[in-house]
Amino acid sequence: MNIEDFRKLDLDGFYRYGIEVSKFNRFPDYYNEYLSGRGICLYYTQYQEFLWAIKDSRFRYIEVEIGNDSVCVFFKCIFYAKRLKFYDLPVSKLGIMENVEEVTRIILNKDFVSSIVLDEDRIKNCIPEISVDSLERNYMSDNFYSDLEFVENRMSSSFRSKYGINKLKNHLTYRFVNGRLSDEDRDTAIDIYKEWASKAASPGEFREFKNMLRYVSDNVSFLFTYYDEDPISISIILNCNKFFIEEFCYTKARSDFDDREKKKSLNKIVFYAKYLELKYMKENYGVDTIYVLGSGHVSKTHGLYLNKNENNRGFVKYYELKRGVLDNVDWRKTDS
Repeated sequence: MNIEDFRKLDLDGFYRYGIEVSKFNRFPDYYNEYLSGRGICLYYTQYQEFLWAIKDSRFRYIEVEIGNDSVCVFFKCIFYAKRLKFYDLPVSKLGIMENVEEVTRIILNKDFVSSIVLDEDRIKNCIPEISVDSLERNYMSDNFYSDLEFVENRMSSSFRSKYGINKLKNHLTYRFVNGRLSDEDRDTAIDIYKEWASKAASPGEFREFKNMLRYVSDNVSFLFTYYDEDPISISIILNCNKFFIEEFCYTKARSDFDDREKKKSLNKIVFYAKYLELKYMKENYGVDTIYVLGSGHVSKTHGLYLNKNENNRGFVKYYELKRGVLDNVDWRKTDS
């Protein structure tokens, strides 16, 4: 689509021309190269294999032609609200920042665009005139990350004693499944989810989870952990070469158990599962960084956000660009 047609595009046009990645469409090569070149994990739906796995048709992209350049824009269709949300700045095939700026300004002038959500480094590198302190934070998109060194250091003798980690090891067994799950394993994973969801239901997430259980790829691994013979957690990790993403993790930690030792030991099962994942990644792929994406909540004071902040080395901060924020702002002309 040329730039003039893109400028005239209405909401229905975005719905119609947007390419659904979940239908096993690939991002343009230069967009995937951009993702790989950033060196950090960006918003999880920017990774095409994740969208293939969860089958979410809301996420789409359009390529805009400007002269001999192509610019890729990635967005989410919020059908019920008749709006779009964009993720990250557009990406220029030739690295022409003027083209990125032009497309970005067009996007933010559309009255059906909620915002552009992007990470702190992208703002600082591409629009340094904007102070991130002046922008609205998007806490629910923050990407938390850990590595093996952090987790091992965190599991000091006092930590192990306080949270019953040593006792957990006496009862815990685990296994990784790579590529394809059996019907029995899928049923086990769903049972764990249902136990977890009885305390915190999330229907949309369940659909994505079930789709990922059926997805077959050498880049996907499933971790099952058992307390004695009771399956008590399932997590799914996606290999993105330079890092892994923990896409889903469900446990029975909030379940009611008569065994007090078991109940106490499972308090930190998510943290221990992360330790197992990192060891597995290091031993099999030579990679020891894992991302746990978002908290699903808008506030940094929410319990889940605080828990993820406490149990990870750090996080990638996300902000929102909204209409008017680029008025009277000069972009530094640099590579995108």
